[in-house]
Amino acid sequence: MNRFFSVSLFFLTGTFTVLAQDTVFARKTLEILYSKKFAVRGYVHHGQERAADWILKEFEKEKPAQVGIQEFNDQVIIFKKNPSLIIDGKKMNLGSEWLPDADAPPLSGNFKVQILDSNFFAHSTQVVGNSILFAPSSIRAKAQNFAQKNQRPLLIYGNQPPLWTVKRSFSKSSALYWKGNFSEPPKDVKVSIHSKIKNHTFQNVWAVLPGKSDSIILISAHYDHLGQCGPVMFPGANDNASGTAMMLDLFHHLSKEYRPYTYVFCAFSGEEAGLLGSSYFVKNPTVSLEKLKFVVNLDLMATGEDGITVVNAHQEKEIYQRMLEINKDVGLPQIAARSNAPNSDHYPFTQAGYRAIFLYAQGPSVKAYHHPDDVPEKVLWKGYHQIFHLIHTLIQ
Repeated sequence: MNRFFSVSLFFLTGTFTVLAQDTVFARKTLEILYSKKFAVRGYVHHGQERAADWILKEFEKEKPAQVGIQEFNDQVIIFKKNPSLIIDGKKMNLGSEWLPDADAPPLSGNFKVQILDSNFFAHSTQVVGNSILFAPSSIRAKAQNFAQKNQRPLLIYGNQPPLWTVKRSFSKSSALYWKGNFSEPPKDVKVSIHSKIKNHTFQNVWAVLPGKSDSIILISAHYDHLGQCGPVMFPGANDNASGTAMMLDLFHHLSKEYRPYTYVFCAFSGEEAGLLGSSYFVKNPTVSLEKLKFVVNLDLMATGEDGITVVNAHQEKEIYQRMLEINKDVGLPQIAARSNAPNSDHYPFTQAGYRAIFLYAQGPSVKAYHHPDDVPEKVLWKGYHQIFHLIHTLIQ
């Protein structure tokens, strides 16, 4: 019997009852990180700082050998006041019908609509007076380039709901995204956006569980999300309270078990603003990375009914093949492979020459992404037990 099968069999038969409690822990963690106290882990109302303190206390429960908060400073754009968009006298609903772009500079005023379409670009590129440019999402990139060149506000319309993100510097013009339906183009637009750049102190939270070997396996997840745009909240249940919950669950289990390696757990901040926390940690590690064996980064872990994807699998073939072998007993529908990409906190490690993979769950049970509907009650954890078993076995 090979090592992978014996370990997997033990977990599938010996601890399934215990792991049934893990979903309860994960769901409770989601509810806590979603609570008003943490302001959905964003950059207003001290949400991110309070979440960091809570994660620190969660680490401290197991009395790890080392634990702490690593702070660093950067800037983010925030929309603390309520942005407003009125089209032909009708106020649009922020969040469900429209959003300003995350890098929109302050804007206030009444504007006449100037239509941008293929006919406009073919025959005229003259900007009229005090206008807001109006363009379909099908020519979004071209319209944005034109608007920025002419420093004019832009209203983009389409059927897809706008996605929110986090930016750190203003664009040359304000872009607004409107999920609008109309029989004829609007004529008058009133806009009020009070955005500002905030100097923010970010906080990575970390803990160390020593093992028989001083070779390190690092497990990470980012706990920050998008926060708020005015009163509209972006809960980030799947992205990435789910990964944070699974990381903490692994931490609690490993703290009570035999550990063949030394395990470092990192809850990174600033991921949504550009992988800031992990980038800072790689350049300023709180533990020596000389004996870092590999990194497992967890992000978007709330589904799993269709299996998982391993980012950087083509580069880390040995780790990926081990996962395929372990999965023969775990039973996930698939373990898909992707090449490396700068899409989560594994990436700064790979760029510094360390081995790292990023895991995300697959499945349609959670559809919202960077959207107010990414809420805990829509997280069903359909693949939680299998994914947990897979990771737990991999890092042993």
